[in-house]
Amino acid sequence: MANNSLKSFASGMIIATSIFTAVYYFQPFNKREQKIVENDTLTNEEVQAYLNNNGYISIPEQTYDELVAKSKEFEAIKNQTQKASEPKPPEQKETVPIPPSPEVEKKIFTLTVKSGMDSIQIANLLENAGIVDSGREFEQFLTKKDWTRSIQVGTYKLNSSMSYEEIGKIITKKK
Repeated sequence: MANNSLKSFASGMIIATSIFTAVYYFQPFNKREQKIVENDTLTNEEVQAYLNNNGYISIPEQTYDELVAKSKEFEAIKNQTQKASEPKPPEQKETVPIPPSPEVEKKIFTLTVKSGMDSIQIANLLENAGIVDSGREFEQFLTKKDWTRSIQVGTYKLNSSMSYEEIGKIITKKK
């Protein structure tokens, strides 16, 4: 008996689905979709209203062509003016000796690395003392070399003429 009720239920589902499908496909579209355009040409007033509403203007084709021609003329004049105003290279160059620049004053700094200091703190101290140009770059250098965990506690004499490599080797006691 249970088998017959299952068959009846399945048959009912098939019939209901068939009815819904037929209604869906054979029902006329809703009124909004059925709207038929009777006049597919736009009037000048409709075009003008559309342009005005969207911030555009219309000009006759002849006026447009004149504007394009004037624009091209303007570009040509602009290019000629730029070429005329460019300085001509001198035929002979004078050689003026460049005076040697005075040596940059070498700064000396005593760095004391204490227990618990990290590479960022050390890099900032060196930047503030004028030993390195950028503490951030020096810290990135130490990270790239994998020296951030090798920094040793101690007191180091450093100067501004040292490279990142030299400073790094001194504070990590690497050779």
